[in-house]
Amino acid sequence: MGRGIPPQPRSGYGVNLNHGKKISQVLRKIRSVPGLSEDEKHLFARSLAASPDERWQLHENFLRTHDLFTRSSRKKYGFK
Repeated sequence: MGRGIPPQPRSGYGVNLNHGKKISQVLRKIRSVPGLSEDEKHLFARSLAASPDERWQLHENFLRTHDLFTRSSRKKYGFK
């Protein structure tokens, strides 16, 4: 057998977040925040419920999705 990277569990952005109760608790707390749609509130609650490692992984996946993960690709779009 070849040595490859084992497949990652997928949930949303490629991060395994099994914090359903925690997300719903945070969502209850931020439900009355004005100016945010329900989708934005859910994403915000998800990021607050995640551990620091999971938040870092969400950030890296966001950068990869937008082709901004490497320094050269960021420079291509005008970022320093």
